[in-house]
Amino acid sequence: MAAHSLGSRTMVRTTVDLPVSLLTDADLAVKRGAARSRNALVARALEAYLHDIEEQRIDAEFALMADDPRYQEEMERISEGFARADWEALRVAEGASTPDTPASDASAEGVRK
Repeated sequence: MAAHSLGSRTMVRTTVDLPVSLLTDADLAVKRGAARSRNALVARALEAYLHDIEEQRIDAEFALMADDPRYQEEMERISEGFARADWEALRVAEGASTPDTPASDASAEGVRK
């Protein structure tokens, strides 16, 4: 395998068999400005396709997690661990001066001033 550099990328020449109609469409896309060359178009298309495959693989793993009882139990434990912090953040956002100040105390202080 003979490699050569093109900019910051190392390139390898390869040969593929393509249907005539696909090659015709690719050449037309290059002519219309979709890529600077047939090679660039093929490389970009292959990168996009491989990226899509990887996203599909990750999505499938997430889908499996939805039915995994161990994962669900872990997420429940994590959610419970953040429950107090979430509650305190909500109270602060609603106007309590500190997380330890009850909301009713903060409201009363505002009325007294």
